[in-house]
Amino acid sequence: DTNLYRYWTDFVTDELGSRMGTIDTDIFVYTTLDPKVQNKITNAISSNVGNHQGAAVAMSRDGAIRAMVGGTDYKASQFNRTIAHRQPGSAFKPIVYLVALENGMTPESMVNDSPFTIGDYNPKNYNEHYYGDITLATAFAKSVNSVPLKLASLYGLDSVLSMAGRLGVGNKLRREFSTLLGASEMTLLDLTNVYAVIWNNGESVRPYSIMRVTDVHGNTLYERNPSDSIRVLTPQTVEYMTDLLTTVTAPNGTGHNAAAPNVIGGKTGTSNDNRDAWFIGATNDIVLGIWVGNDDFTPMESNITGGTIPAKIFRDAVK
Repeated sequence: DTNLYRYWTDFVTDELGSRMGTIDTDIFVYTTLDPKVQNKITNAISSNVGNHQGAAVAMSRDGAIRAMVGGTDYKASQFNRTIAHRQPGSAFKPIVYLVALENGMTPESMVNDSPFTIGDYNPKNYNEHYYGDITLATAFAKSVNSVPLKLASLYGLDSVLSMAGRLGVGNKLRREFSTLLGASEMTLLDLTNVYAVIWNNGESVRPYSIMRVTDVHGNTLYERNPSDSIRVLTPQTVEYMTDLLTTVTAPNGTGHNAAAPNVIGGKTGTSNDNRDAWFIGATNDIVLGIWVGNDDFTPMESNITGGTIPAKIFRDAVK
């Protein structure tokens, strides 16, 4: 199916334009795409997504994009949903937890999950169930809402926005507490990049799709010259955060449906009224982000969360 790659070729063509300007001769473009990964992910989306839309982006830890699926049917819509702005829901929460870990908390630190109001903002937990005194790791695995809010009021909203900035996604976020629970829109590509930094041992990641470009005679017109990555998270913070991400795919975590032998962790996210459902996770080889929703922002059925269809797409794509 030639449509399998059309979102990708559009994306590469845009990147080519920004790298090289207008090109009026025949060229060869060598890209980062892995057709095997692309095929598996495409099949996983089409067999799980039902009557909704789905998108996926997979990258190596250094940012090389290995697969990109911008929607379920290119002929019907050329809009690339990996770069659409949607609400990440709980998939944003690791950014808050990173601040807490950097400030000396550990996965075993005790926190309290109880109803919490800040200003006129008082979000409830899923099913309005509260766990009381729990470890940071349990709060993360259960994706409770009060704990990220309490952490941010303890360490300051600006510390969370500045962490987002270090991870490459700070510039579009609203400075309000609802951002902590994923109310500020971001793209699947950006969100996947945040997680790639964590699994890249805390070193900065910049996504890329083009390795080199030659003319028909084999002369190099462009070659990627990666800048050195910058350490943005300490090894200790990374170790704790990767531990937290493994709790999500454990049998009682929200992302247990994503579990497969080579999966090293992940995070679910669901936005208000089930408009967006996300799963971002990793194997030893790739970081893979999945989004499911409707183009017109209408809610999906209430049983669709990041832990259902997106987690299953992830599992089918990597197993």
